[in-house]
Amino acid sequence: MKKFFALIFILFSQLTYSLDLPLADVISEPEDNRVHKFLVEVDDNFDIRGLVRKTEETIQRINLEEVIEGFVLLNKEGLDVIILTCPGYDSVHGGEITLRYLYDGLAKKYRDFNMELLRDGDDWSLFTVSEKIKINTLKLVARRFLGRLIGIKKILVNP
Repeated sequence: MKKFFALIFILFSQLTYSLDLPLADVISEPEDNRVHKFLVEVDDNFDIRGLVRKTEETIQRINLEEVIEGFVLLNKEGLDVIILTCPGYDSVHGGEITLRYLYDGLAKKYRDFNMELLRDGDDWSLFTVSEKIKINTLKLVARRFLGRLIGIKKILVNP
């Protein structure tokens, strides 16, 4: 009987197997330098199932379909501040990801930061599109007008 339950447990654990692999840290200056740790959730073949965002207080799981369609990571005062999109993304090979961010909340202007999420064997990494620099950390730099936070001025890679 113990062997039967052990077998059931092993089979069940294989069906729901997932692993979270570290991807990059995002330091948000507009949130008093709050650190968001991003991870990729992979299955037993190391294909991506989704993304995970962790802070000291929360864990947010985002399935791959939501990211492909476009997912609002942050909304403040009725404005989408950060939107993550990756149309045409492939869970086996990766693809380009666009981080759309609110540059100027007064004029409702946005800018895009493009990255590539690429697979290397059983590992996944983020790279800048233009220079192919591996991204370990992104820093969101606050944009202020008359001392008031109005958006994200720029995104720094590996500051």
